[in-house]
Amino acid sequence: MLLQRAREKINVDSRHIIRCFLFIFFSYCYSFSYPAQDSIPARRNTLLAYPVAFHLPETRWGLGFASSYHFFVSKKDSISPPSQIQAGIAFTQNRQVLFSLPFQLFWHERLHTLTGEAGYYDFSYNFYGVGNDETSQTTERFDVEFLQVRINYLRRLVPHFFAGARWWYENYKITGTKENGLLASGRIPGAVGSITSGPGIVFLYDSRDNIYYTKSGFYLELVYHNQSDMWGSNFSYDRYRFDARYFFSLRKKQALAFNVFGDFIAGSVPFSQMPNIGSSKRMRGYYEGRYRNKNMQMLQAEYRVMPFDRWGLAAFAGYALLARSPDHFEVKYAHFNAGIGARFVFDRAKKMNLRLDYAVGKNSSGLYFTVGEAF
Repeated sequence: MLLQRAREKINVDSRHIIRCFLFIFFSYCYSFSYPAQDSIPARRNTLLAYPVAFHLPETRWGLGFASSYHFFVSKKDSISPPSQIQAGIAFTQNRQVLFSLPFQLFWHERLHTLTGEAGYYDFSYNFYGVGNDETSQTTERFDVEFLQVRINYLRRLVPHFFAGARWWYENYKITGTKENGLLASGRIPGAVGSITSGPGIVFLYDSRDNIYYTKSGFYLELVYHNQSDMWGSNFSYDRYRFDARYFFSLRKKQALAFNVFGDFIAGSVPFSQMPNIGSSKRMRGYYEGRYRNKNMQMLQAEYRVMPFDRWGLAAFAGYALLARSPDHFEVKYAHFNAGIGARFVFDRAKKMNLRLDYAVGKNSSGLYFTVGEAF
């Protein structure tokens, strides 16, 4: 198998990874310095190809290659932002393989928006159990291959307000577990793999001044999502989710950002689809999936400042609760995080940043190097 041979060849030590990363980082930053993005003619289609580097607790260092095509569905449309199709492949220090094909399409003066992603991942994760009690007793490694397809369509109804539908599909094949471990016992839903598929309804209000680096505005997404055998899923459950973000400027180069997030599930759900804390976007400082359950509430806050032309700083903190049902949230099981970060503006036109964050949680920490803000 081609992917297996590729993974076996990627057995580099940390020093080599870091040397490659430094070369890519400075080459990448330099490539966006000249010419300045503001000098690129408006409404011009562009094709970019570039190396990528990242660091996450789940992968350690990762290296890869990506290409991005920016275009306009109609050159006569002066309101819609540029549409974008990307393709990328990456290999990680943990010998993982990632393929991703995300896209964003805007047309008819942003009356219509179609976004989504198709991806294939040959991965390995730590599993810590389900719930606040089991997670303190269980740590085991498992291997998984999964195909993921997500499609979202939104139509603007009035200024800033959108409504639409989504379809999410995932085929989650577990290929290896710890002998005599919790997953191998079969007691965890989805421990032998899962297929989840189904439609959702989405309502969105978005008044942010910039979707990549927001200094003012409000964002609210409400989602109802159904998964059942009617849609090809082998688990049946309903998901209710809200994601609220508020941003306001303190001064010209300073801003505060708040994120209130809730994810609630009714029915039979595999562990891989349960709400969890951790990752580069929610509760940094925890390994992704370190704590998971069927219901989750979270609050995040971040202070952002850009004291120099292309360099900025951030400080952030968060609070999260998980429970098996909405009436079982307990403050004694609350999880906290805090951290600091640095920013480098690599795309001035979009105000898109490279992000380096260090965060701590309860008996854990994480270093994150990636593109774009957490929220």
